Amino acid sequence: MHLQRFQAAIRKVGPTKPGQLVSNLTHYSPSDPDARVAFKTGKARILAYTASVSVDAARHVITHSHADLADRRDSRYLLAIVEATQQRLQTFGLRMSLVVADAGYCSGENYEQLEARGLTGYIPAHGMYKTERTGFIYDVVSDSYTCSQGKQLTFHKVFVDSEGHAKKRYMAKAADCKSCPIREQCKGKKAKEKRLHHTPHKTHYDRMLARLATRVGKRMRRLRAATVEPVLGSLITSYGLRQISKKRQAGAAKVMYLAAMAYNLKKYLRAAAPPQPISSAIALPQPSHLFWGSVLFCNSHVPSRTAPIALFTSRISPFIVYKISWLTLHIVVIIL
Repeated sequence: MHLQRFQAAIRKVGPTKPGQLVSNLTHYSPSDPDARVAFKTGKARILAYTASVSVDAARHVITHSHADLADRRDSRYLLAIVEATQQRLQTFGLRMSLVVADAGYCSGENYEQLEARGLTGYIPAHGMYKTERTGFIYDVVSDSYTCSQGKQLTFHKVFVDSEGHAKKRYMAKAADCKSCPIREQCKGKKAKEKRLHHTPHKTHYDRMLARLATRVGKRMRRLRAATVEPVLGSLITSYGLRQISKKRQAGAAKVMYLAAMAYNLKKYLRAAAPPQPISSAIALPQPSHLFWGSVLFCNSHVPSRTAPIALFTSRISPFIVYKISWLTLHIVVIIL
């Protein structure tokens, strides 16, 4: 019976015409069942894995790598990455205090768990979250909204929407809305009372957004882009993560671990190498006609031991440059 329902669901969402989009209900890989169809705007839908890495902001060292299924949101994996990174750092006597990530790792549960673990997060909220509702004022103490007409919308219940997200419902009294002069513009024609919904983690969202709006929060967002993005680009371009040859999630994780080890080892060898001597260079302005005339005059009047001065046109040492400048200045003074 369950198999028939599953097959019916597949036929319902399956494409009926060529060129329609595919999903994990219509396609899978028989040789690699762990691979999932990845959804990303502007890119083709392919079977892939989700690769996540945590990077130290000071030295750009990879502290953890994670290979997960591609049919889930990145926010589902944040706490697992944080916990694994903390355990690895604690073995070396290091402590993690800040967590900076992009909006893909945003969720109210993640905000709450980071605060419970004593970690300061800098994770932007997704575009669907609204801090304020036009025409309504939220009171944290009474946990209620007040409309522009002075009527109160009290908390009703917590429910789960069609996408599986928990939300809190606030409702006004039907008698208050019935006598309201702007009832149709506010609640519509069919509804009996005005209803508002927001996430149960509204306080965590507001604290996170207030933290990101500060000067430190803006700097942390720039720091994330300058820290993680170059590392991911190097892993994809230079360390073979553009396409993984191993199958199953465990094989993908092994490839990621090897790439992270190679990246960290190369960074360690660069840091442990002895410093190389730094050659100095002087940027000279473009010489004028008077300069070359002075040099020719010097070559024809100075002794033969200084004749090679004019030969140094592209590679001139600081001593020769000083000598030419002194002779030029001396001759200019004489001419004037």
